[in-house]
Amino acid sequence: AMEAIEAAIRAGGGSEIASSRIGALAMAALREIDQIAYIRFASVYQSFEDLATPKREVDEVVAEMESGGGKRRRTGVVAEA
Repeated sequence: AMEAIEAAIRAGGGSEIASSRIGALAMAALREIDQIAYIRFASVYQSFEDLATPKREVDEVVAEMESGGGKRRRTGVVAEA
């Protein structure tokens, strides 16, 4: 996943990149390869302040998995964020 994140950053060109862009790419990669790690990272990165916000994130991940859109294994490619 790191290689895909680095490639996405390089493809964007420029000599600087916002940390928010790196965070978004990391969240997209985690969402694809490890849903639990994604929720953990997102809860800190997005500063969840109440229980409703992480619940919505979990509900979205579960819905994706049930519709066949989410990965169940720990392998995958980073999605463009």
